[in-house]
Amino acid sequence: MVSIDKFGRLRLPNVRINVSKVVEFMGFVGRTNDVELVMYLLENAVSLEKMIIDVRDPLSVGKPLEFNETDKKQAARECGRQLKANLPFGAKLEII
Repeated sequence: MVSIDKFGRLRLPNVRINVSKVVEFMGFVGRTNDVELVMYLLENAVSLEKMIIDVRDPLSVGKPLEFNETDKKQAARECGRQLKANLPFGAKLEII
């Protein structure tokens, strides 16, 4: 079960995830909780083949602002790129 502790940090169970080959994280902005969740998935999704980090706001998809480029999106992409070193062998990282 996923929960949040009194300091606002994610509390994630230490279990292996065997079914996810592709994981897409939409709305990634590079906050500590975002990074912790991605790291958890990278460490525990044993059959992971591809991690997609999408910096678009889920509420903007299909609207004119969907592809507006901002400094926040650029910073989130850079944060996502830094996670590449933690990918399991053979897995790919795609940043949208």
